[in-house]
Amino acid sequence: MNAPVRSAPIYPGSGPFGSLPRFRRDPLALLMSGFGDFGDVVRFRLFTRNLVLVAHPTDQGAIVVPDYAEQLCRERFGHAPRRAPSGRLH
Repeated sequence: MNAPVRSAPIYPGSGPFGSLPRFRRDPLALLMSGFGDFGDVVRFRLFTRNLVLVAHPTDQGAIVVPDYAEQLCRERFGHAPRRAPSGRLH
């Protein structure tokens, strides 16, 4: 049985812009700080947008759409992406 869904913790920001000023200065430091303080999943408020950091590979695999590259190419370019003989996408 799946665990109940919880909302990701929100990284504290200041003022109406949230974490945007710090994100503009040093995005990697902000993301690492959020990861260190809150763990594998944390949400950042960047003015009118939300950015969600998902740091654990298992969690990333659960949210990534399978065959997303092929779907995106078909929608944007009208054809599937080319594949190398190894089967990897170019």
